[in-house]
Amino acid sequence: MKRLILGMLLAGGAATAAMAAHNPTPPEGYRNFGQCQSALVQEQNEVRKDPDEYTEQQADDINGGSCERQDDGSYRIIF
Repeated sequence: MKRLILGMLLAGGAATAAMAAHNPTPPEGYRNFGQCQSALVQEQNEVRKDPDEYTEQQADDINGGSCERQDDGSYRIIF
């Protein structure tokens, strides 16, 4: 049972790391909320294209993404 739980935690961590690696936010961020939201929706659609690889964990990760305003006034996608 411990191995099963450990395996599930590791798989979830790998999915979260994969989502962070594919974060489409450019280094300078987005100028406005609309640009950020558009990029987030595009990323969500890309993940959902392949139903064989679209897991429940990925659904939680990608649906948990949001656009947040930074101190410098730019917007970034946060997972």
